[in-house]
Amino acid sequence: MTENIETLVKHFGKTFPKGEHIFYEGDTGSELYLVHDGEVRIYKTVKSLERTLYVMRKDDFFGEVAALTGTVRTASAVALVDTVLIVIPVTLLEKITESTPVVAIRLVKRMAWRLKSADDLVAILMQGDPQVRAVLGIIRMLELEGREVPEGIAFMLDIDDLSAQIEVEVSEIRQVLDHLGRKGILEMGQDGGVIVRNPDELGEFFRFLELAKKFGAKK
Repeated sequence: MTENIETLVKHFGKTFPKGEHIFYEGDTGSELYLVHDGEVRIYKTVKSLERTLYVMRKDDFFGEVAALTGTVRTASAVALVDTVLIVIPVTLLEKITESTPVVAIRLVKRMAWRLKSADDLVAILMQGDPQVRAVLGIIRMLELEGREVPEGIAFMLDIDDLSAQIEVEVSEIRQVLDHLGRKGILEMGQDGGVIVRNPDELGEFFRFLELAKKFGAKK
C-alpha cells in the first residue's frame, strides 16, 4: 500500500509552501486532496473574521464535497507549514480507488468522521447551559485535533472560533477553562495550546455539570 501511495505522490503530488492557499471559499473545484505530509487549515470567513473549522494532517482528505457534488468550495484551505498534497482529479477518482484501495478506505473514514463531527456539533447546540456547551466543545476539539504527548492530549484551541461554533460568549469559555485549569484537568498555554492531562476527568466534569443542572446543585 505504501508503494501505491508513493506512486500517487509521484504522479499527483504537489507542494504548497507555508501560507499558500490551496483554494478559497467560493472557488469552483474538481479536485480533492489527500495530505501526504504537512498541515492544512480549513476555515470560513464570517463577518470579516476567519473561523477555523479543521486542521488537516497526514492521511486526511479535504475538498471532496465540491469535487463530488460540482458545487463551489464552502471554505478556504491554506498550508500551515510546507505541505505535500496528493491532488486527485474527480474524473480519475474511480480508477485511483480501484488501483489503490487504501485511498477509498481513507476517504470513507474521513467522510464518516465529518458526519459524526457535524452530529456532535448539533448535539452541543441543543444544550441550554453555556457551561455544558463549553465543556462539550472542548471535548469535541480534543477528539478532532488531539494528539498524544507525554503530559496527556494536546491540541490548539482558538477561543474565538469555538465561541462562534457553539454560540457561547468568549468570557464564559474562559471561565470554564480557568475552572478546569484550577482543578488540574487541563493546562492552557499562552499560544492557544491546550493539554488535557486526563481526558476521563474531563468527561467526569461534564457528567457533574449534567447532574448539577438536573438537581440544581452548585457548580
